[in-house]
Amino acid sequence: MGHRGADGLNGLAAGFGWHLGHVRLAIQDRTSNGAQPFVNSRHMTAFVGELFNHAGEGERSYLERMLVTEDFHQCDGFWSIAHVTPQGAMVYTDFLSVKPLYWWAEKKIVCSEILPMFALEEPPQLNEIYLANCIKFGYDYSGATPWKGIHQLPAGTKLFMNDSGSNLRPYWDWSQVPGEPAELKDTLDWAIGNRLIGDRPVALLLSGGLDSSIVY
Repeated sequence: MGHRGADGLNGLAAGFGWHLGHVRLAIQDRTSNGAQPFVNSRHMTAFVGELFNHAGEGERSYLERMLVTEDFHQCDGFWSIAHVTPQGAMVYTDFLSVKPLYWWAEKKIVCSEILPMFALEEPPQLNEIYLANCIKFGYDYSGATPWKGIHQLPAGTKLFMNDSGSNLRPYWDWSQVPGEPAELKDTLDWAIGNRLIGDRPVALLLSGGLDSSIVY
């Protein structure tokens, strides 16, 4: 995972019957306070992405507060989160799956990329249906991957796993997102202002089709 831009704050954590690993590219908090996984006596958490509207509270503190309430609809940003407590492991994808996650249900492995899974387990057989769809249509619409049993988690979903099994359900509800289309300019002003945070004296915001969709 070093190709992501490892900055020396990479970590491993074990607890509650689970293991978390994290390769960090420090974007907002470049101090040791941002080193992951976040661990205390109640939970372990690993987070990939950015949260923009924490208003000086700090990304880590804001994230931990959102996990208590599970009210992500006030969050401006994108994320994939693994949150482990004594009750089990919870995994969240953001509403557009900007930060994708892949789930190997049989092995109870979740990862932001597929190949690192094979450092833990031998790869499964190739998924011939996925490959045939890609050859015929140019893509596969089902959320499958080139390997049998490994799937991409849908956008806006929560995966819960414990010793009793697993449960996947959507948690994102667009009707709970504040703002109306008529307020587009105000919404964009608010979103751009959220991104002017951190300890950088100058911000360079690059925009494309996907970026503009994320901002809005």
